[in-house]
Amino acid sequence: MLNKIFKKTASAQETNGESLAATSKTTASTPKKPPDNIDWQARLEAASGDDSALLLIAKGNAPLKVRQAAVEAMQSEDGLRSAEREFREHDRRIHREAKLRLETKVAERLARAEAAALIAGATELLAQVQIPANRFVEIDRAWQ
Repeated sequence: MLNKIFKKTASAQETNGESLAATSKTTASTPKKPPDNIDWQARLEAASGDDSALLLIAKGNAPLKVRQAAVEAMQSEDGLRSAEREFREHDRRIHREAKLRLETKVAERLARAEAAALIAGATELLAQVQIPANRFVEIDRAWQ
């Protein structure tokens, strides 16, 4: 009995064209396959050094490995930050890669700034006649 009811509703939907519209929506939302004849290595090499061009490659319909390589090739914090924002909602792998690279770049910048401040402090101590031992130990531990 239930089979007859479900068959009737399914056939009614098909005749109304709803199932055809639903299948066209699903095929329209699926991403296009990347073309096989593109030389991605050459495109990555041509875009190296230009974070905006690398971001365009990563946003395009390139294979996953190519998009990850494009994010890995980015050098500036701004480019990595924009890539992290771009992929936050729809591509977790690329987002994770961009986020890790951004965090690494920020940590590197902060470490360089701290090292420069330590060197300036040590240079200041060299000008003094007597160097306080606690200050020397403090700079040594901060450098470590």
